Amino acid sequence: MVNSLTQIATKMVEKYFEISFEGNLDEYVEKQQANFNECLRQTIQCLFEDIDTYLFDCKEIREEWEAIKKDVPRQVTCQCGLIEYKRRYYRHQETREYAYLTDIACGIEKYSKISSGTALRLVERATDISYQKSSDIVTGGLVSKQTVKNKIKQIEDYELEPVPRDTNIKKIHLQADEDHISLQGEGSNIVKLVTMHEDTIKENRTKNKLVNKIDFTPYPNESNREFWERICFNIEKRYGLREDLTVYIHGDGANWIKTGLEEIPGSKPILDKFHMEKYIKRIYQNKYEYRTYIMNCLQTNRYNLLKTFLDTLVANDEITEQDAQEVYRYLFNNRKGITNALTLGLDGRSCTEGLVSHTLSERLSSRPCAWSEEGAANLASIRVFIKNGGKLREENLIHHDEVLMEHQSRIKEITAKKIVEAEHEFHIRDYVPKRSAHTWLKDIARSLCS
Repeated sequence: MVNSLTQIATKMVEKYFEISFEGNLDEYVEKQQANFNECLRQTIQCLFEDIDTYLFDCKEIREEWEAIKKDVPRQVTCQCGLIEYKRRYYRHQETREYAYLTDIACGIEKYSKISSGTALRLVERATDISYQKSSDIVTGGLVSKQTVKNKIKQIEDYELEPVPRDTNIKKIHLQADEDHISLQGEGSNIVKLVTMHEDTIKENRTKNKLVNKIDFTPYPNESNREFWERICFNIEKRYGLREDLTVYIHGDGANWIKTGLEEIPGSKPILDKFHMEKYIKRIYQNKYEYRTYIMNCLQTNRYNLLKTFLDTLVANDEITEQDAQEVYRYLFNNRKGITNALTLGLDGRSCTEGLVSHTLSERLSSRPCAWSEEGAANLASIRVFIKNGGKLREENLIHHDEVLMEHQSRIKEITAKKIVEAEHEFHIRDYVPKRSAHTWLKDIARSLCS
């Protein structure tokens, strides 16, 4: 193995000096990156095949596994490109199971065309860009967009690291809204978003910052009540469900948002002023004296006067009866949220539309896309997890290879010792001049140019 690694390293260094810089930085970086990736691919091939030989020679590991075929080719894609190697095929003498022990030792799942780490990087990229662009960036287009989509379906059990409970916080805000997406075939659907934060501080003249912001979106097949129960559980973990804690739920008054008022103790509705103004504007249009009167009715909670005023406008043919009914029904059904929005001094706290645009619409609906309900929910929840600071790990990727899962721990534990021993036998510093010889790079360059 050491001799092979030496040859690979020597070839890479020679290629490094053959590539000259011709005034184009991007072209130079691309060529050197390709050289390094080729070196890495050959190193991994050498490592895998050495592990295969070691497993064959070490009966302690393979025990009752009998080699029945050798030099079976395998390809797997990782971030440095396509890895090609050969390994042995084994059969267990007692159970008659078949397996490639080298694949198990190296964590390569049966039938999988990409490594676990590459799969996770593909998923992470796909939360921001299309499946195809994710493949292009991570693997150079070596895997299909369908493969990227399938890997997203295999992600599960991802949770943020626990944080210390803060019982000094007296109020928190939940901004609730939804993104509207197109479904495959016909129709549309919504993807819900709830953003929890403590307070709002002004960063500059035009930008506010939400303190300790964290986003939530439903998991696939998670009911509305289960979604709010999960949010309530997170509030309890972070702040405790205390009598002196007030939870303001901002939104447009949709039924799914009102469920949060039932599930979260101490919560108060705040009707988003964007949606309130949207309905009021259908009445007053450009007659601002009408708006003043409507706002006075809302502030004083006199909906009987508002109803009389709307009936008068209908009688005078200034608005349609349908508009009057829809506006009155919306305002009356959300009267608690309106009163709180107008009297609690929470100006600027509601920002649901902007949060949805940044967190969901940027990926799900700003470009022409058609989704399945499960696919949109999967991608949205992973995107939110990453935006919250989460990191996908190999244990979040579902493995379908039962033989791999059963034997991987034992074989990995023993082969790891062998890999460490091999690494200790090979030291790159033995093949590179000492630091004191600071002119060695120049000397090599001169020799190549002469």
